[in-house]
Amino acid sequence: MVFKRSATYLIVTGVLSMIFGIVAMIYPIGTVGTLVTLWGIYALTDGVLALVTAFGKDAGNARGLFLVTGVMGVIAGCVAIFRPFSSAVVLTVVLGIWLLLRGLIEIASAFTGEVAGSRWGIALGGVLWLIAGVFLLANPGVGAVAIALWVGILAVSWGAVLLAMGLRVRSQTAQPA
Repeated sequence: MVFKRSATYLIVTGVLSMIFGIVAMIYPIGTVGTLVTLWGIYALTDGVLALVTAFGKDAGNARGLFLVTGVMGVIAGCVAIFRPFSSAVVLTVVLGIWLLLRGLIEIASAFTGEVAGSRWGIALGGVLWLIAGVFLLANPGVGAVAIALWVGILAVSWGAVLLAMGLRVRSQTAQPA
């Protein structure tokens, strides 16, 4: 009985993932706005909870940290909720900078010290991180839409895998042992 429920879970989850992915690819701008707004709700909630903790009796020595974290969370959350597309561009720029730094670190680490694996493989990975970072920084608005499209592609792909696994589990449990 557990296997049959697992098959149903995999099939339903796979189909829902594929539907989400298709919608994300058809409406990438709406997807960006929705994802940033959801992150804004999370940041706002986290900020409020941090402020409640800062003024609570259990804050102790961390009261200042909770206060700063809370204020930052509330501000970031409100900006993301009320200006989701501007926030998406800023988050894409931050991601682009991170990718550039990651690429530079990968390339540097490929040629310094001992390396487990191929130095050229690590360097190639670093170059790919750099290319992704440059792409996002060159046009953050397009980069944000591209991220939404990639999320859609990944969701459809993963949904297809889950659906195939669910159908396989279902067919195996239907066969007599």
